[in-house]
Amino acid sequence: MARIRRAAQSAPQEVLVPEAEQPYAVPENWRWVRLGGICSFIGGGTPNKNIPEYWNGNIPWASVKDIKGKFLYNTLDSITESGLRNSSSNVCDLDDIIIVTRISPGNVAVAKTVLAVNQDLKIVKTQLNNLFLYYCFVCLKNEFIARSSGTTVLGITLSRVQEICVPLPPRAEQERIVARIESLFARLDKAREKVDAVLGRCAARKAALLHKAFSGELTAAWRKARGIGLESWKKKTLGDIIKVSSGKSLTIKKMVSNGDIPVYGGNGIAGHHNDYNVNGKVIVIGRVGFYCGSVHAIEGKAWVTDNALIVSAITNEKFEFLKVLLDFCNLGQYSRSTAQPVISGTTIYPIKIYLPSREEQAEIVRILDELLARERRARDAAERVAARIEQIKRAVLTKAFRGELGTNDPAHASPIPGSGKRSLRFVQNPLFFSVFFMFYPHPKPDYFSRAASSSSTISFQASRSLAPT
Repeated sequence: MARIRRAAQSAPQEVLVPEAEQPYAVPENWRWVRLGGICSFIGGGTPNKNIPEYWNGNIPWASVKDIKGKFLYNTLDSITESGLRNSSSNVCDLDDIIIVTRISPGNVAVAKTVLAVNQDLKIVKTQLNNLFLYYCFVCLKNEFIARSSGTTVLGITLSRVQEICVPLPPRAEQERIVARIESLFARLDKAREKVDAVLGRCAARKAALLHKAFSGELTAAWRKARGIGLESWKKKTLGDIIKVSSGKSLTIKKMVSNGDIPVYGGNGIAGHHNDYNVNGKVIVIGRVGFYCGSVHAIEGKAWVTDNALIVSAITNEKFEFLKVLLDFCNLGQYSRSTAQPVISGTTIYPIKIYLPSREEQAEIVRILDELLARERRARDAAERVAARIEQIKRAVLTKAFRGELGTNDPAHASPIPGSGKRSLRFVQNPLFFSVFFMFYPHPKPDYFSRAASSSSTISFQASRSLAPT
């Protein structure tokens, strides 16, 4: 039987948020509360990677790279029962919320299988509707980032998470809100599927054109007219023609939101600033994150963060050609598998390429510009629609957590009745917290018995006063 060591949990000092600190007005039967008063957070850990017996077992083990969508069904890594027992990792229950507190703070998913987590994640235990809490965390993404700290890697402490204020409606209203959100999102998701299909076709056509460009097919007639063949292309490596260097750290907190200089990170523009560290024609490659390997061309002043690589040409290749060449290389496929995908000069310099003359480079760029112009227009239009869909989703969530979706029934009692003093004393009762953290769910059965029964945790029906139906 695997017994799981618990990270120390501190009972929240406050549950109700004083009126002066409440961010905005909510319906009369809602209450503003702190996350630490309605959730408990359980940390994770990593088994020793130098002990093979701890890895590649039957227990899914989640890290930041697995938290990519609403539901978490499987993980890239797995550990053994021994690895779980001999580490600080913990196991969640089915439908628990998993929140990221380091590297990509605020990313969230609902566990659809029993799994273990690493130290960058927290398992969230709550008596609320789990999907209501999930959407609440989605809304809080920017708040998580704003409360995070760190230069190279952002992270948020548990105490700062517990202090975050959230609006709490009655349980029945939580369920109505979730139903309305999911109904609206279902229609938006159908529209997004069509947009993604357009973007997929654009990407496929672009990839086909780049393949023709760098196999010599695109400029075959051009070479024939000049009496030259493919033997004129020289075999090289990327390291023969470019060098890369990391940008300079600039956290979100230090960016100037009303600045006019773009800040480039791992996936293009990540914000704005009032200073720059590159100027002119510069190629930038995403260094870390889901979009590492993405290529961006800058013309003018910009700040490139340490989440991106600045390209310097060693040889006299045309700027525009170098950009499409790096696009064609699909640099993201060479990323190292860590908590976040990452590339460096070491990983991309050995990539083999064939290099045409500068004259043929210019012809390749000219033909591609013509052929890709229509693709760019279609892609840009689709991306505008996608951005609009995401904007509508954010608006729906904003209205949901302001009580403006038209679902609230004032007849339902507040989740913390009256002034909240009686319920507040109950929630803060030291005996309650002693029992809660002693038995929920401290002595864990082994992983396999938990997987067989998703109802293995103790249910505290007595504490339903926090979220009545």
